Amino acid sequence: MKQVGNEVFAQYDISIKKIQYSRSNYYLDTKQGQLLLRKTLIPKEQIVFEHEVTQQLLEKGFSEINKIYLSKKQVPYGACLDKCFILQAYDKMTEIDFANQKELKAIIEVLARFHVAANHIESKVRDIDSVGPKNIYEYFQKRMLDAKRMKKKISGFSQKTKFEIMFLDSYKAYEGLQYKAIDLVTHDIADQLIEKAKVNKTILHNDFTYHAVGKIDETTYKITNLDNCTYNIQLLDLANVLTKIMQKNNWDINMLDYLINSYTRIHTLEQEEIRALKAMLIFPEKYSNICFKYATSKHRNNYSMFEHKWENMLVYKEDQIRASEELIKYL
Repeated sequence: MKQVGNEVFAQYDISIKKIQYSRSNYYLDTKQGQLLLRKTLIPKEQIVFEHEVTQQLLEKGFSEINKIYLSKKQVPYGACLDKCFILQAYDKMTEIDFANQKELKAIIEVLARFHVAANHIESKVRDIDSVGPKNIYEYFQKRMLDAKRMKKKISGFSQKTKFEIMFLDSYKAYEGLQYKAIDLVTHDIADQLIEKAKVNKTILHNDFTYHAVGKIDETTYKITNLDNCTYNIQLLDLANVLTKIMQKNNWDINMLDYLINSYTRIHTLEQEEIRALKAMLIFPEKYSNICFKYATSKHRNNYSMFEHKWENMLVYKEDQIRASEELIKYL
């Protein structure tokens, strides 16, 4: 790895004083400051897009993301043995505790500031029309069909696994959540969200969870990278991270309300966005993913993984249902 590192280092105009290697990453003490050279599997086009987005965010004053450095060839990556590396500024961070409300508030506020800044982002390598922002109404419909196919498939088995028995015992509760969610959105609302994303050229982080943001000190938090960012509806980020937080906190509706208010104080949501956010929070994404994977599986084996996921999901089922009722009434 030392030979690979040296070959990539030579592609940058940096003066290295000290190197530490760990898990395909090079931590560098340089005259330019603390830098990180990390191996990545993302395509070059995505690296260029990530650099474009990062640069424009920094120019807009969003400092909670680290700069990506250009190589001597003026591209945002180094290459060696058909592998790509990204050189960026580095801060030592600790992971977020998803049970700590203060830290959760901080990362939701970082996300809100990111969404405010990540508007009207221009790119030479990607066009928002070619990406196709997500239509949540159509997505809900497809996932509901997956669940129905799964039920039909399982019902025809004369001998059922433990997982399949658990599914038949509890699928109705999750089916009810699917119907609640789709009652909150329409084709028009989904189309409005897509149109807003296209007009404003909004950027979706696309992987915003505990590993995507780090804590530097008690008041400073940073997004670690934008490797999966793309043009899309930003509300998907918020719904995704809030759902993960709720799954780890027994769907505490008071915490959910607090975090949404923390977000909207920085980034205001319009009425159709509030309805769509409610729908995405109510929609049982984990259940739907299991159904999709089962429905598209060719072989009836290795369902211990599904069984484990299902059992974990059942732990907070009643709290999730109660939270859905509160979302519809008040939030």
